[in-house]
Amino acid sequence: DVIANKLKTVKPTEWKGTDTISIDATATCAVGATTNIGYTITGDQSIRWTTSDDSVACVIGGTVYGMVAGTATITATTRNGHTATCAVTITAS
Repeated sequence: DVIANKLKTVKPTEWKGTDTISIDATATCAVGATTNIGYTITGDQSIRWTTSDDSVACVIGGTVYGMVAGTATITATTRNGHTATCAVTITAS
């Protein structure tokens, strides 16, 4: 089949964006509250947000939710692997 043979020769391209990201270095939030982490991104606008300790702080779309008092590191990762971190302190409410 001609189409199947053409598909076999197509190689996936590696995404080589030039995006960069910077985020707030620190943030504070009370237990049961939220705070937004400020950020600047160039290039592809896709960001994956992660936390070092989801029992202390959860993060969704750059919004941090204070779970219990403690500290966590929030990491923002761009599509091509650039990262920036924010040290978050969750205080007792």
